[in-house]
Amino acid sequence: MNTETHSLVNQQPQFEVSSLNEWHGKIEALSCTAQRTTSFEIIWVREGLGRISIDLTTYSLYSNTIYCIAPGHFRKLQFDERFNGYYLAISSEWLYWIESLVHFNLFGTSYQIGVSFPPVKISNELATLISRIVKESKSSLPMKTELIKGYAKVLLIHLSRIMDLHNENKIADKDEMVVSNFISLLQKNYMIKKDVASYADDLCVTPSHLSKIVRRVTGYPASFHIHQIIVLEAKRRIRHYGAQLKEVASELGFDDYAHFSKYFKNHAGVNFSDFRRNEH
Repeated sequence: MNTETHSLVNQQPQFEVSSLNEWHGKIEALSCTAQRTTSFEIIWVREGLGRISIDLTTYSLYSNTIYCIAPGHFRKLQFDERFNGYYLAISSEWLYWIESLVHFNLFGTSYQIGVSFPPVKISNELATLISRIVKESKSSLPMKTELIKGYAKVLLIHLSRIMDLHNENKIADKDEMVVSNFISLLQKNYMIKKDVASYADDLCVTPSHLSKIVRRVTGYPASFHIHQIIVLEAKRRIRHYGAQLKEVASELGFDDYAHFSKYFKNHAGVNFSDFRRNEH
C-alpha cells in the first residue's frame, strides 16, 4: 500500500489524506497516550480489528467501517492485527466553507456533549467517494483542490444523511439552528464562559428564551449543557493526564478549588477524588 500523506497546503493543511497504516504509525511514534483531535476526522477501516477510545468511551473497530470524530475529543486507536484503510482530516475552516454551500450539521445534530458520530458501515458509494479523494490527492493535475472539495462535499452530505437517521429527536425548525449555534459556541468557549447569559448575549436572545429553546430541542436547559461539558473536560484531564484537583480547577478557570470540588460532585454525581482513584 502506498504510505504517502497528501495535503492541500504545506502547513496546517485544510484537508489531509493518509493511509491508515502510516497515520497510525505516526501518532503511535509521537505518543502512546490519547491525543486531542484538532480537525474533523474520518477514519475508514477497510480491514482490521481493534478498539478506539473517544473521551471516556471505548468502541470496537471493525472492517469496512467509517468512524467520524469532531475536534476537541481525546482519541486513541489500538489495532489487534493486520489492518489497512485511510485517514481523512478536514479543518474546521474547510468544513464551515462546505457547510456554507450546502447546509448540514454533520457532527452536532445529537446535541449531546461528548457524543461522537456513530460508526457507519461502508457502502459502495462511500467507498468510491473516499477512493476518488485519495486518488485525486496524489495527482498533480490542475484544479485538484476544487475537485477534492467537490468530492468532500458529497461525502459529507452522505454522512450527514446517515446522521439524520440516527437522530430520532431531530426538530427541523429555526430553534434547531439556535441550539446548534449555542452548542458550537459552548464547545469553543466553555473555559471562559460558564453562564447562560453570556451565550444568550452572543446569540442576541434573552437567557430565559435561550434556555426555553434548548430545553425544547434537547430536553435539558442551557445550563445543563454548560455543566456537562465542564465536567466532561475535567474527566478527560483526569483520565488522560492524571491531573490533580487544583490543576484541573485552575485550567478550567475556577479560582476556588473547594468550590470546584463541590461543582464537580454536584454535576458529576461523584467526588473528584473518588473518580480519580477509579481511573488510576
